[in-house]
Amino acid sequence: MKVIGIIGTAKNTGKTTTLQCLLEEAVKDNDLKIGVTSIGYDGEWIDSITGLPKPRLYVQEDTYIATASQCLEKSSCAVKKLVTTDILTPLGPVVIAQVEKEGLLMTAGPNKSSDVKELIALMKKFDCDIFFIDGALNRVIPFGASDAIVVATGAAKNQNITQLALETKNLVNVLTYDFEMDNEDFDYHKEGICIFSRDQKPIQLSFSSLLTREHSDALIKTVNSSTAVIYIPGALLWDPLTCLVKGVPQSNQKKTIVLPHNLTLVLSGDLKKTMEAVDMWSDKGFSWKVVHKINLLGITLNPFYPSYRPNNNQYSSMYVCAGELNREMSRILSVPLFDLKSDGCEKLWESILTMNKG
Repeated sequence: MKVIGIIGTAKNTGKTTTLQCLLEEAVKDNDLKIGVTSIGYDGEWIDSITGLPKPRLYVQEDTYIATASQCLEKSSCAVKKLVTTDILTPLGPVVIAQVEKEGLLMTAGPNKSSDVKELIALMKKFDCDIFFIDGALNRVIPFGASDAIVVATGAAKNQNITQLALETKNLVNVLTYDFEMDNEDFDYHKEGICIFSRDQKPIQLSFSSLLTREHSDALIKTVNSSTAVIYIPGALLWDPLTCLVKGVPQSNQKKTIVLPHNLTLVLSGDLKKTMEAVDMWSDKGFSWKVVHKINLLGITLNPFYPSYRPNNNQYSSMYVCAGELNREMSRILSVPLFDLKSDGCEKLWESILTMNKG
């Protein structure tokens, strides 16, 4: 089974549209079993802020879904409940079900990485082939169990197309950085930040998994010539990361920062400065590794944005020039780009099928 994350860079950038488009492609292949869930609540039919209608998620017969029990009551699709999990949401426990009659689906799924992994394990038991998870960039850490991701961005993130392209480039630089895969025989099943010496003995530090400035200062004092690996399981903010990188002196003894996956850098607060810190560490002759590498399949582009009208205190639907958006993104980015409105998502679906067969 392949797990595909659909991540929106902001509200209204098109992640639901992307997922819907992929589900419509998936229906053409009767041999594939498809599963769907979301990180947190998704699927509202009217935007709670703008009052504008939102794209709806329509699921076909036999699709496996994982959503909160109360969401099933508000969905129009008819389902057969298979498992009621211990994963709790504000809208009730997450239920795994199979669609018996196609219809609209409202989703509310897990927020924790451990719960996402539990759902993935359950979907595998039902012989699911492709499991889609959608959610927002600010909840990216639970996507760490994905095999690959698709990023949905557009004018709702920034109506200035050049600025949007540059912001997206910074994100792409993080997501596509050439991390080495970690093949060392270290035990990374730790709750917090941990240091491993060259004889593989761990030094469990009394830190949480999130790297803070205080943690960086303490790490710098702890790291010595026998240190081989610094394992940081949580998100990395750019400032304490820069402090750590600058504070560890260059030496002939190679040191490696190991991350659980490459998404932990995404919530750093400043992606450009984060990559500067990454390069600084590498320039010292040290290395970066990840336990699990998540591939970026591409970026979907959405020209829509909600525009506030103060004269009537309402929002209206507006669009930047789709052609200009596509041209500028193509000029600045070197990853696959998909304009779903004009081109559909056949090529994106083909890339997922190729990965699934690999």
